[in-house]
Amino acid sequence: MENELSDLIKYNKYNSYYGILFRILLSARGVYLIYSGNIGYGIAGIIMGVVLIVLSIMEKKEYKDNINAIKANGEMPALLSDFRGGSRAFNGKLIAGQYFLIGEKTGAIIKYDDIAQVYETIHKTNYIEDGRTITVVTKDNKKKDLCKIKIWGKSKDELTQFFEYIKSRNPEIVLGYNEKQ
Repeated sequence: MENELSDLIKYNKYNSYYGILFRILLSARGVYLIYSGNIGYGIAGIIMGVVLIVLSIMEKKEYKDNINAIKANGEMPALLSDFRGGSRAFNGKLIAGQYFLIGEKTGAIIKYDDIAQVYETIHKTNYIEDGRTITVVTKDNKKKDLCKIKIWGKSKDELTQFFEYIKSRNPEIVLGYNEKQ
């Protein structure tokens, strides 16, 4: 069970080591800018770096608290069963089990009963689509990205099948962005 849990965490946990390194370098660049005479930019860089580091630490704590809450509720066997035998969608970036949705490298472990809405977010830069994400809104009105999906290709059919599966697990879930927003 511990091996499965560590595999689940490797699959699911947002690996932010590079992000933390970037944030530390941002703060170090701020120190360098102050030293070279650009005090305003230096202070801004340090503040941004420190704030982003604190946010990363808070995300890691929230993830650990989520795992501990699942353990405390006795739902860990169901979660590990879903991880082991759930349907993998979007090139393995999302696992849809009997009780949980598990996103790859997003930190998202969400019970179907906790979901209020699921929709696809399309990101555009200068009117050109450059990314799509499946987003979940929980009943306590928190948004969580489940996974990034392909812009082109078979993702549209797979997305429709995924939405149908989600609706079969909990008919109260609102599908699509415009229905609830």
